[in-house]
Amino acid sequence: MLTKNSKRVIIIDKVKSDMIEQAIFILRGNEGDEALVECGIVAEAQGIIENYIRKMSKARAGERAARLRAEKKKPLLAYFVITAATMVLFALAVYAMGIM
Repeated sequence: MLTKNSKRVIIIDKVKSDMIEQAIFILRGNEGDEALVECGIVAEAQGIIENYIRKMSKARAGERAARLRAEKKKPLLAYFVITAATMVLFALAVYAMGIM
């Protein structure tokens, strides 16, 4: 027994990305002229890929910026901790000497 359950697939190999090697799109239905439909479908698929790459690039740039902000905060936090510790030690020394 044979059932007709085939899918039409478009495979795009030449993707301008370091992350994506190949994109595979599974199409719905079988309406319209093949040549006309596929021209529009390929353009739409390329648009989807470009949009995805753009979003991923922004996300990676955001992660990189967040990491840089966190790295900048570490030395600043260390400075405040060291300053506070120095002030506490100075206050203890002054108290121990009975100057106050």
